[in-house]
Amino acid sequence: MHYYEDLAQSKGGIHLSCPPRAKNIHWKMAGCVKAFFTFLIRGLKGDADADGDQTIVLKELFEYIYKNVREYTGNVQTPMIAGDYDEQMPVGFIREED
Repeated sequence: MHYYEDLAQSKGGIHLSCPPRAKNIHWKMAGCVKAFFTFLIRGLKGDADADGDQTIVLKELFEYIYKNVREYTGNVQTPMIAGDYDEQMPVGFIREED
């Protein structure tokens, strides 16, 4: 694993958020409150590792969150990512279980 080397070479900053699409939506609707964080945690635990290399990069995590939050909330919540960031920045790695 080259997690720390890859992290040291990444650049920029990032803002990852998930505002509701409608201005007057009630946050309890469709479980929106927990959807973003549920898929963030699941993604970091390994569900976002699309290429199976045991390293979760920002692009994989965002794509996982985006797809699942939109589906779960019926397109009411739309995750967004902004800033000068490296899509290949590692954000987590999967450890082998003992």
